[in-house]
Amino acid sequence: MSGPLKGIKVIELAQIMAGPTCGMLLADMGADVIKVEKLPGGDDTRSYGEPSIKGESAAFMILNRNKRGMAVNLKTTGGLEVVKRLLATADVVTENYRKGTLEKLGLGYDVLQALNPRLIYCAVSGYGRTGPYADKGGFDLIAQGFAGIMSITGEPGGPPAKSGTSIADINAGILAALGIVSALVARSTTGKGQMVETSLMEAAIQQTYWQSAIFFAKKRRRMASRSFVDSEASASSSNGAICARAESASSLASVAFIRAASRSRRRRRVSTLRKSMAA
Repeated sequence: MSGPLKGIKVIELAQIMAGPTCGMLLADMGADVIKVEKLPGGDDTRSYGEPSIKGESAAFMILNRNKRGMAVNLKTTGGLEVVKRLLATADVVTENYRKGTLEKLGLGYDVLQALNPRLIYCAVSGYGRTGPYADKGGFDLIAQGFAGIMSITGEPGGPPAKSGTSIADINAGILAALGIVSALVARSTTGKGQMVETSLMEAAIQQTYWQSAIFFAKKRRRMASRSFVDSEASASSSNGAICARAESASSLASVAFIRAASRSRRRRRVSTLRKSMAA
């Protein structure tokens, strides 16, 4: 396939949405993307049966267009050797495993950098590779709540609501692709690969640029997503844990300290902010 990334070989060790979105974009730009699915089962989106086209999941097909594919069991010696041979001559590898998983399998960044110094290693996680939530898995709905997107979505006076699309997942894939392309440009000068990382949390917070600017400029607590007017929607107990978390921990002000080392420190800052707004 022709395009600006023709000749670039990408090994995709990622599944579901964020990582595959990144690979999809790279493939659309001409990169040779080889998707390595897990055995047994393959990419989880294969199980999303409806809607389907000729028995294939529509979700899987859209996110994995223009890619080549194979499936291996990374828990076997043979499977690991196959992947290492691919990575020895690759330009890019993408993965969205939990922190430490590939390191345990012998496919961590340090190992692969020694194997192939020109390799660009892109990791997409839930909350980044450092901080108090680094070891936790990520999910788009949770990221939207934590980042404050749910608090600025919905009708004025209504409860926090999830965006209709998977904003955090898709934007994380876009940011990962941008980081990879930037690293490829840098490699053309240095001759060396590097680590590129992003997370669902960072991708979700990035979507609040406009509302965050208004919040910090005018100290507004809530705004309706369409009209940008104040609303005092609050989470009721019937909305469940996600809405409760959106109310208590995902105020836009949490951008400044979302990676605080302790929960108590974060609560103190939220309390201080609320008192200043009340004043």
